[in-house]
Amino acid sequence: MAVLPADHFIGDGELFRTTLRAGLELSQGGGMVTIGIPPTKPETGYGYIKRGRIYDSVGGLEVFKVDRFVEKPDEKRALQYIREGNYLWNSGIFIFQVDVILREIGKYLPKLHRGLVKIQGLVDGSRYWGTLKKVYSELESISIDYGIMERTEEPVYTIAGNFGWSDVGSWQALFEMKVDQKDASGNIVEGLTTIIDSRNNFIVNRSGKVAAVLGANEMLVVITPDAVLVGDLNRSQEVRAIAQEMRRKGLMEWV
Repeated sequence: MAVLPADHFIGDGELFRTTLRAGLELSQGGGMVTIGIPPTKPETGYGYIKRGRIYDSVGGLEVFKVDRFVEKPDEKRALQYIREGNYLWNSGIFIFQVDVILREIGKYLPKLHRGLVKIQGLVDGSRYWGTLKKVYSELESISIDYGIMERTEEPVYTIAGNFGWSDVGSWQALFEMKVDQKDASGNIVEGLTTIIDSRNNFIVNRSGKVAAVLGANEMLVVITPDAVLVGDLNRSQEVRAIAQEMRRKGLMEWV
């Protein structure tokens, strides 16, 4: 069984499949496998994996034991991880045998396990969707990282994914993916926009109105028919704080 986030960008599909096949082969011996991404910068928006000693080679790819999973660091600690050279970004891609993950869920997330048991015998029946909806609404919101991977006593292995990866988890990540669309000043502009004496900005105008930007650098401007977002492009990982603040102020209809 492979857990694959649906919204990630994969550059080299064939190398990605080769890496997955290596992980699947490795998982046949038990334990749990994760794909780590070699970091290219001190990213604070990702969790990290600290790799340990080399364990094996599968399909021509090196396999390392995982020492520990690390939560999203601040910039100083992220720089330290880059310098040490034995940390990978946590891609959220996991591979394991079904019986292994079910056993670990039963051990560490018993409520989830009980929910899975409730729907197990209903997959092909008329009660499946109703039961699934009810069970899901009652489950704790917790990621596999926190719920299982950081707690398991099973051996955990990692394979470095060198296939070109981004989780497209921020406007900045999208900006970096669209590098071929930059103008001579490093700006990416979508929609009706006039931009003067400005560099390395990401302007997305979907309002149907004209936008103008003057003397701004490394800014994010997103304009839709009902809202405008203006911020530091390098802090675009933090936009969820805006949503939280709007909820606090009772502006739910705009979130």
